[in-house]
Amino acid sequence: MTLFLSLLLLAAPGPAATAPPSAEVADAEARAMLHVRQSFERVGRSAPVSDPALSQAARTLAREALLATAGAASGTRIGLALSEAGGWDPNPRLVLIRSWPTQTTVQAFLQRKDFSSEPATHAGLAVAADDDHTVLALLLADRKAMVQPFPRKVEKAPSRQRLCFELRAPLTRPSVYVTRPSGAVDRLQDISSRGASHCVPVMFPVNGRHALEVLGDGAEGPEVAAMFTVDVGPVAPSVAAGAAGGPEPGSPAEARTRLLVRVNALRAAASVPAVQADPRLDAVAQAYADRMATQRFFAHVSPDGDALPDRLEQAGYAYQASGENLGMASGPLAAHAAIEESPGHRKNLLDPAFERVGFGLARQTRDGGAGSDVLLVELLATPARSGVDPVASAYARLTAERAALKLPALQRSAALEDIAIRQARAALARDDPRAPDIDSQVFGSLSEARTASADLYVARDLAALPPSRGLKEARYSLVGIGAVRGDSPTYGKGRYWVVVIYAGL
Repeated sequence: MTLFLSLLLLAAPGPAATAPPSAEVADAEARAMLHVRQSFERVGRSAPVSDPALSQAARTLAREALLATAGAASGTRIGLALSEAGGWDPNPRLVLIRSWPTQTTVQAFLQRKDFSSEPATHAGLAVAADDDHTVLALLLADRKAMVQPFPRKVEKAPSRQRLCFELRAPLTRPSVYVTRPSGAVDRLQDISSRGASHCVPVMFPVNGRHALEVLGDGAEGPEVAAMFTVDVGPVAPSVAAGAAGGPEPGSPAEARTRLLVRVNALRAAASVPAVQADPRLDAVAQAYADRMATQRFFAHVSPDGDALPDRLEQAGYAYQASGENLGMASGPLAAHAAIEESPGHRKNLLDPAFERVGFGLARQTRDGGAGSDVLLVELLATPARSGVDPVASAYARLTAERAALKLPALQRSAALEDIAIRQARAALARDDPRAPDIDSQVFGSLSEARTASADLYVARDLAALPPSRGLKEARYSLVGIGAVRGDSPTYGKGRYWVVVIYAGL
C-alpha cells in the first residue's frame, strides 16, 4: 500500500469475572513479568507497561492453549481475544510456552531472551494451569494510538457510536476504515480534530461483525495504529470463533495459485471483476519481499525512501493505477488472512480499478532465532494503455465514487476545468501546491454559482487521488479537473499537479 453529533456512548464490556489465580500461579506471573522488565532494560529499551486488556487477552489465550483449542495462537484469534478484552493494538506479538509443572514452564520462559529484540510499550502476561499442563502467554505491543472506550458489543442495528482516539508521534493525518459483515469496506468521513485528538461518527447499519481500523501516515508510509471488531446484534458462531485458514501451501508456485484464488473469490463475493496474474508484478513484488527479509524491515517505504511508484518505474512497468499490501505471518495464507482482516488493505483487494496482481514471498528468521515468518507482498495494478486520457479516467472515478455515496451526479464544467488547468500550471511553475484564492475566479466565471471549493494535489497517479470533502457535499453540482505533468525540484520528476474545483448553483 489514513479514520473515521453528540451521542450516548455505550461502555465497553469489562472482562468476565473469573476466580483469582492460585498463589503458585500468581507467583509465577510475578516472576515472569519481572523477567520481561529486566530483559528490556538489559538491552537498553524501556520496559513495557502492564496493560489490562493485553493481560486479559493473554489469559484467554493461555486457557485456550491449555485445552489445546485449535487456532488458539493464530493471528485471527489473538486479534479477537484482544478486541473482546477492550484492546486495539494491531498484531501484538505472542510468546506461548506449554509445559509441566508450573515451575518448569516458568524456568523455560526465564531462558527466553528473544522477545526484547523489538520495542514494546505495553505488555500482558498470564499463566494458566490444570492437572496436566501449564501455559504461559505473553502479549507485547508497540502502541501507536490511544483509543477511548468503545463498545465491542452493540445490542442491535441500526446504531450510531462515536470513535475518539489520539495518534502517537510521528503518526499524523488519520483515516478510518470499516469492513462490514458483507465484506464491503467503507472509509469514514467527517473526522473532527482538535490538536492530537480526533473523533468520527461510526454508523452500524446492519447486524453482524464490523472490523474497524485506524491508520496514520508515518515516515515509512501508512501504518495501522488501531484495529478491533464490534459485534452488532447476533453473530454467527463460525464468525464469532474466527475461521481457520487451512494448511499452508508447499511451494511458492502453489502459494501464488492459492493466493490468486482467494483474492478473486473475495472480489467475486463483492461483484468486482477478477484480477489476472501478472509475472512482471510477481518479479517486482518478489524483489521487494527479498529486500525486506534481507535488510530486516517491514514497510511500504524502504529505508532509502523508495516507494511502490519508484519500484514500478525502475522495473519499467507503466501503469495507470497501483496499490500494495504487506502481510507477515507463519505462512502465506495466514499473512493474506491478516491482510483481508485489515479494512484498509481489504479496500485495495476490492478496488475495481485494479486488473492485475503479483505476489512476492520471502521467509525471515525471527529475532533470537525462535522460528520464522513469511513476508507477503501483494501488488495490484492496471497497466497503462496508449491513448487513454488520464483526466477522463479521473472524471470517471469521481462519478463512480459519487454514485457510491448515493449523491446526484456532478456535471463536468468547461469553465471550472479552464480555471483548474490554469491553476495547476501556475502551481507547477512556482513549485508550490498551496492554492491561492480560487473563489473569486469561480464566481467571476460562473455568476450563478453560490458556493465553491477546490483541492490541489501532487500525485504520481491520477487514479489514486485522495478523497476530498467536496465529493460528498450534496450542494455541489459542477466539477472541473485540471492536470499538468512536469518535473519539480521539491516533489520529483513526472508528477501530476492536479486541481479539482467543485461548485454549486
